[in-house]
Amino acid sequence: MKKRSMKILSLMAAAALTLVLLLGVSPNDSSEGATAHVIDGVTTFWSDYMSPVELFDGDSMTILAAAGSPSGDFVLQFAPNANVTINGAGNVINNLRLVDGTDTAEHTITLNNLKIATTGGEGYFHDKGVLNLIGNNSINANTNTGIYSTSTPVMIKSTTGGTLIVSSTAQRAISATGFNIIGNASVHVSAGAAVPVIDLGGASITVDVGATLGLVNNNPLPETHTFCMGSSGNQWVLSVATLVAPSTVSSDPANIRVAGNATGIIQLASQPGIVGPSSGSLTVGYGAIASTDVFTITGSPAPVVTLSSTEPKFSWNNTTKKIEVQPGLAAGTYTATLTASNGFTPSATKVFTLTVTASGITGVTVNPTTADVQKGTTKTFTATVAGTGSPAQTVTWTVTGAAAAGTTISSAGVLTVASGETATTLTVTAKSTVDISKSGTATVTVKEASGGGGGGGSNTALIIVVVVVVLLAVVGVFFFMKMKGKP
Repeated sequence: MKKRSMKILSLMAAAALTLVLLLGVSPNDSSEGATAHVIDGVTTFWSDYMSPVELFDGDSMTILAAAGSPSGDFVLQFAPNANVTINGAGNVINNLRLVDGTDTAEHTITLNNLKIATTGGEGYFHDKGVLNLIGNNSINANTNTGIYSTSTPVMIKSTTGGTLIVSSTAQRAISATGFNIIGNASVHVSAGAAVPVIDLGGASITVDVGATLGLVNNNPLPETHTFCMGSSGNQWVLSVATLVAPSTVSSDPANIRVAGNATGIIQLASQPGIVGPSSGSLTVGYGAIASTDVFTITGSPAPVVTLSSTEPKFSWNNTTKKIEVQPGLAAGTYTATLTASNGFTPSATKVFTLTVTASGITGVTVNPTTADVQKGTTKTFTATVAGTGSPAQTVTWTVTGAAAAGTTISSAGVLTVASGETATTLTVTAKSTVDISKSGTATVTVKEASGGGGGGGSNTALIIVVVVVVLLAVVGVFFFMKMKGKP
């Protein structure tokens, strides 16, 4: 009896395994928990999965560019209330659709550089999923509805400036009971020529500060929607879109219209602001590009900052968020005005005043003013900065006129003349670090090193020695011959 029971259990297990193999179900398709699915086109392929693939809470699906597209209609099914992530590679994946489960609560579907195109149905069949955007994403539903929801508003958000393009060539881009754009998400929608781009059954569109809606109206008739602000105290910023009276830029809600065959851009902007220094000071002769402390720019969308001044030496560095001042300003008072604009009226302005004062330095004297320096030796120079009060005695030293790279002067004023220097005259300059317009110089005559083989005195002595030796030799020969001639 026991053996018979074991045999029956073995047959049942084998039948179950056979059924799994026949159905082609991958173990990843129904496993619960945080599973990281990857389709890389090298070791894993679309054919390793059977549509629909259900993603559970915490699951992710990464689709690399080499994976290509599934051969037929393929559905990523989200389990009820599941928070999942879908990572794309920026290439378009054909035949892929997204479908929510039967949700009872909001859940997050993160799209990371995912671009899909579908032919088998809606691009995203929505229930309570909130699309969270990272990078650039798109849903091209071709002749189907882009995002379709029967009972809840479509919610799209981003905290990283993510974008989503939703398009259809024959149906609506979005059909739902409401539409919310949250954070700084940017959503652009387009639809067929005979239908509304967005169909909300009369419900409104809610836009957060910094969010953007681009509506491509391919219909010859204008399209109008009611827009609500995600927070109060802001303004509508419109491009190729108009407010329908009596709505104003501050109305909440506001009726906004995009004309037929036009693309309207709707944003909600907060008031811009500039906080930073109001004044600064410099001394005549400042030697390098001077800059202010940092300015803090606020507002959403991020304002564009411009600088205006009658003094061209002022400029705005948008990277450091500082005003920069080029060298060369004379004593006086100068102003520059910063303006931060993001579509909100009025723009923010900030006036900065710079006072440039005289240095009080009258001149720089180098000691000694002239010097003879032999090749291969050094010479120390000093500088005295003169002026009213007690001017700083700091200077920068330079040497000019040298032909050899080894001829240099240190920050302490020590001149080194290279042994191979061919120049005969050098100029040593000391320039005030407080007022670079004030400097002094010294003239250096380069001399040959003592004991060198190239000196004129040494050559003369050698010639004299040779002449003396020759004369002595001649005299010696003369006396020798004379003595030889005696009897």
